[in-house]
Amino acid sequence: MQHVFYLDEMAAVLADLGPPALHLLSGVNTDSGRRTREAAFEGMDDFELERESLFDVITECRVVRRRPSLRILGCYLPNHR
Repeated sequence: MQHVFYLDEMAAVLADLGPPALHLLSGVNTDSGRRTREAAFEGMDDFELERESLFDVITECRVVRRRPSLRILGCYLPNHR
């Protein structure tokens, strides 16, 4: 970690960085059925907020495994080869 900021500095720091949009995690957890709590900070309404894609991308990352990951998981999962 290279930089740490307080929550009350968030809007100013992000404004300096100039992102085209802030991607917010927004969706329903398929295991629990509970909706995620979106990040919130004072001044966030001054930014373009994108709520559609991040949840699906992160969910996909959790379920797609490559061979090295499967080998590691194999030693923890019964009957997995």
